[in-house]
This record gives sequence, C-alpha cells and structure tokens, in this order.
Amino acid sequence: STQDAPDGAVGWGWLALIRLALAVTLLVHVFASGEGVDRSAGHRAADLTLGLLPLLAAASLAPVRLRSNRWFAGLGAGVDALAVLGAIALHLGDPDRTLLALVVLVQAEVGAVLGLPWSVAGWAGLGAAALALEIAASRRGADIAAAETALRLGVGLLLALGGGALSRELTGEREQRLAEREG
Repeated sequence: STQDAPDGAVGWGWLALIRLALAVTLLVHVFASGEGVDRSAGHRAADLTLGLLPLLAAASLAPVRLRSNRWFAGLGAGVDALAVLGAIALHLGDPDRTLLALVVLVQAEVGAVLGLPWSVAGWAGLGAAALALEIAASRRGADIAAAETALRLGVGLLLALGGGALSRELTGEREQRLAEREG
C-alpha cells in the first residue's frame, strides 16, 4: 500500500531516485573517463553541467505538490533525455561508447511517464536520436557494432513497454484510491 511507502515514493516521486542514479553515473563518467577522451576545461565543464541536470531535476521533485504531477514528471524525463543525449554528443570522438547504455534507462523512464501507447513513440524518438549520434560517431572513426545497436534498441523497447504498462498500473491504482476516498 502507498501508506507504507516513503514520502519520496508517492506519485511520481520515485523517479527522483532514477534521476539521482543517472546524475551520479554521468558524473562518475566525467571523472573516470579513459584514454582518448578530450580533457579540456570546456569539455569538462560541459560534462559536469550535463551530469548535474538530472540531479537538479530530482531535487526539484522535493515539493509534495509536484510529486503527483505527471506533466512535471514528463518534464524531468525530458531533462534526463537531453542530459544523456548531450553527454553522448560531447563524446562522439571518444573510443569509449558506454554512455549509450544510459539511453535504455531513459527509454524506460519515458515509457513509465508517457504510458502506453505513447511509450513506443518515446522509445522511437530516443532510439532514433541515439542512432543518429552513433552514425555521426562512425563518421569520426568510431566502430559501431550492429549487433550491440540492435540489442540496445530491442532492450529499450522492452523497457519502454514495461514502463508503459507500469504507468497504466500506477495511474489505475491512483484512480482507484481517489474513488475509494470519494465513495
């Protein structure tokens, strides 16, 4: 029951945990980048900014009235998508392509916020953007593994569909609780 849930888990507040994990992951990537990575001050500053965006979105969920606002949750998911795609774009020439794995996380988040059937549109948009960035990276000499790309797209679709189904359950549960309170 939601009465047993911590305050942060009420409504869409649980997404703050995903944003916090995303911000930590992006920030760890900034400081743990390997060989061949651009370490200029401007590049580092841009990385830090992109790493902090989801953290700021998570912190903004603190007001109780916003935790149950689906539109605000969608805005946060958009910030997360921009942070991940921006970080990937900054590292197009880097040999390390691990940031692409974060696209799958954001596809699941977008699926949960948008619900079915819009989760498929969110998956397609993020997948197309990530694919465009991979093609741009290949033009800079990065190797693109077709099997990895296909697997990432497939897993992203499964997670977006799962998130969409979860969204339906969450909204149905909320509507049921509201009906119980009114009746």
